Amino acid sequence: MKWSKGFTIVTVMVFLLILGIVLSLVVKAVIDQRCEDDPGAKICASRTAS
Repeated sequence: MKWSKGFTIVTVMVFLLILGIVLSLVVKAVIDQRCEDDPGAKICASRTAS
C-alpha cells in the first residue's frame, strides 16, 4: 500500500475551524481592550448599541 504524503481535506478543514475560533477570540479581546482604553472610539459605539 502506498502512503500519500500531505494533509487530507478533513484535516485542513479541522485546522481552519480551530484557527477561526482562536482568531475570533483574539479579535474580540483586542477590541474589548481598545474600548477600555478609548470608550469614545467608533468601534465601541457600535458594540454598546446592541
